[in-house]
Amino acid sequence: MPMQLWGIIFIVVFILYLIGVIIEFKRAQFLLFLAGGIIAGMTQLLYTIASFDASQYQINTIRYLFIAILHLVIAGMGVYA
Repeated sequence: MPMQLWGIIFIVVFILYLIGVIIEFKRAQFLLFLAGGIIAGMTQLLYTIASFDASQYQINTIRYLFIAILHLVIAGMGVYA
């Protein structure tokens, strides 16, 4: 995937998170956090796998993995709440 597509996906996730914070309906907030977390988590995991092969330093891969886990935790908290 081109870098522009990665950026567009993460901008969409940012908009989902932002609307989830601003909106007043609790159910919609949780659904937006769930959608944003799953999309961002899966995309970040793909980015982690791609950087594992291409990166000279493995610290970048570990950093991207932690970011992916953070997004999946956000999705999980959206479901839990």
